[in-house]
Amino acid sequence: MNSILDRVKYVSVAVFSSAIVLFALTNLNTVEVRVIAWRFEAGVSLLILVPFLAGLLIGLWTGLLRRHGKAKKAKAQDEAPEVPLIEAAAEVSAQPEATGSAQAAGEEPAGE
Repeated sequence: MNSILDRVKYVSVAVFSSAIVLFALTNLNTVEVRVIAWRFEAGVSLLILVPFLAGLLIGLWTGLLRRHGKAKKAKAQDEAPEVPLIEAAAEVSAQPEATGSAQAAGEEPAGE
């Protein structure tokens, strides 16, 4: 099962990489970019791929941070003392049952 998923990943990366190369080769035109006082020329493919890759990296980074935070939170919950559970169980076992409360208290039933 794992090898099939690995193959799918490799094929996906190959297809995506080929698409990027094809996109870059078909968009070789340069354009002038003006931002406030800056002025430069760059390729269309570069102007599209750089923000895309920056967004991809930021998304991966935030996803890793979120996963790390969840793992850290789960680890903290696993290591938390279970005193409240033990105390709750002790309270439940200390209460007499409703059906045999007289017997649990050590008294004899009234009808006998």
